[in-house]
Amino acid sequence: MNMRRQGNCARRYAAAFLSALKDSGCQWTEVEPGILLLARVGRIPEWRKFAAAGGMEKARRQHVLESVFQGRIHALVWKLVVVLERHRRLADMSEIAEGILRLHDARTNVARGVIQAPFPIGGELIADITQRLGKRLGVRVVLQPAVRKDLIGGFRVRVGDRVFDGSVASWIEKWRRSVEVAEARASG
Repeated sequence: MNMRRQGNCARRYAAAFLSALKDSGCQWTEVEPGILLLARVGRIPEWRKFAAAGGMEKARRQHVLESVFQGRIHALVWKLVVVLERHRRLADMSEIAEGILRLHDARTNVARGVIQAPFPIGGELIADITQRLGKRLGVRVVLQPAVRKDLIGGFRVRVGDRVFDGSVASWIEKWRRSVEVAEARASG
């Protein structure tokens, strides 16, 4: 499937899922973990092979889906998986789940991002940074922590296409550039 058709497909499924969510009376917080799981699982190469394989009998495929997802995701998200299987769209599962996240975020003024540090961070620090970024950007920010060992210290946050770099490496690079500018002016 070409990328344009794939994007249209993801948008249609996203809109349909969010409509079903609204009609069901369930809250987003109940289904969000399952949607995030679909997005992650859908990117696994072995999953893509399974999803694209057409020769497996229907009962066997159903058993695999149940063993991977059932009991781990909300019933409404499970229904989405069943629909994707019925319509032979499991290979597009990651894109569809990401489309659901994007559409929900756009409708609710949410911006997702990643906060990277050279060590695991959590709790109060992430909450504080999330709150400050939310005020600065004018949206509700949701940050996913990630360890990035090549950072010397501090942290780096990416929200959409914006990067907030509070790492020691960034500070050293800025200092190096200011020294170069000062040297260039002095030699004049």
